[in-house]
Amino acid sequence: MQTDINPAVRAMTQQAQAAYSQWLGQEPWDLLLTLTDPGFPHPENMEKRTRYFMNRLNSHHYGKRWYKRTNGIEYVIAFEYQKRGSLHTHSLIRIPAVDVSDPAQFALEDWHKFSNTLGGHAKLEIPRDQQHTMDYVTKYTCKGGDLVFSKGLNPHKPRTYARTLIGSGTLQ
Repeated sequence: MQTDINPAVRAMTQQAQAAYSQWLGQEPWDLLLTLTDPGFPHPENMEKRTRYFMNRLNSHHYGKRWYKRTNGIEYVIAFEYQKRGSLHTHSLIRIPAVDVSDPAQFALEDWHKFSNTLGGHAKLEIPRDQQHTMDYVTKYTCKGGDLVFSKGLNPHKPRTYARTLIGSGTLQ
């Protein structure tokens, strides 16, 4: 732990992290995807791998041309630089109208296996504690990381089941 950080700066960082956590945690997230590359990938490379995974999820759940009918899944990609200098990502994923804990609706083990084909190491899991997950993902943003949001994500106007493609026939 760094001891040379000004206490005021530390307090502001903690407040920023808490605000990020509260902002992103307005609705629960379904999945947490962590990608780690053993090398030193460019941030764009890691983002493309993650977006490829998201696109496959969208195609599977909403059809091949999902982007013409819906905003699809919602996600946030958080970039973390490890001490050794390598990049690592954590992605929060929300799949509207899909119960990821129901094997008939979502094959977690199969998607975990697929995530491991993206290069490096991957871990796909259902968050056990939403607040802990929010805090874990956002702390790296306050340490110089970055957040990337899916096109359809608007934490100020969360989507409900009735506003998904499946719930009403159109996505608002």
